[in-house]
Amino acid sequence: MYTRCLIGLRREHATLRPGSYRELYARDGLYAFVRELQGECFLIVLNVNRRPARIEISIVALAELCGKFRDLLSGFSAHADHQQFIGHDLPARSGPVFKQQSEKAS
Repeated sequence: MYTRCLIGLRREHATLRPGSYRELYARDGLYAFVRELQGECFLIVLNVNRRPARIEISIVALAELCGKFRDLLSGFSAHADHQQFIGHDLPARSGPVFKQQSEKAS
């Protein structure tokens, strides 16, 4: 089911296909990267651990990532200021697909 949802998101959003790719974080079983294309921005976070992990990722080098994000799979929201991306605890072996929300969508 999870894989089908990801395939559907990839078909629906061109950003997840040819969009730019920037690695953001890779440590302690968490891997985060950003995909961007034509003003659309996604932040994908993978937890490959066998235990839950808290999302707290430094984004100092990517200040344009500030604002609200929503996980397209669960509906959970997260927030990025100019220093950190902070979300909820990720279940073991999971991977939310956060889409940056425009000011109009807030």
